[in-house]
Amino acid sequence: MRGLYASTLQGPVLAYVLQQLAVGSYDLIFDGETIGSVVQHKMPGGDLRAWWAELLDESPAGNRPAPFTATEHSFNKLGDVLTWLGEPEIIRTPRSRPPAGW
Repeated sequence: MRGLYASTLQGPVLAYVLQQLAVGSYDLIFDGETIGSVVQHKMPGGDLRAWWAELLDESPAGNRPAPFTATEHSFNKLGDVLTWLGEPEIIRTPRSRPPAGW
């Protein structure tokens, strides 16, 4: 079930949620707590961009939530990140409008 559980080799676990902060920037939420971020980075020397899933805490490997084997993982596309995280729910930020009179 999307948004409730993701499956791993060990069985079902609580799923991740991405809370959009801005274009290309998301908080990574697990079990109701912000544990990291998913962000888009511009690559040096070009317009190519990469996506990074990053944990806030640099815990030892045995204490990281699946599928993290390191504190940072890079991906070519956001879709790759979403697949890797088990198709998390995405809470999008409503597009903000400038104040009246701007």
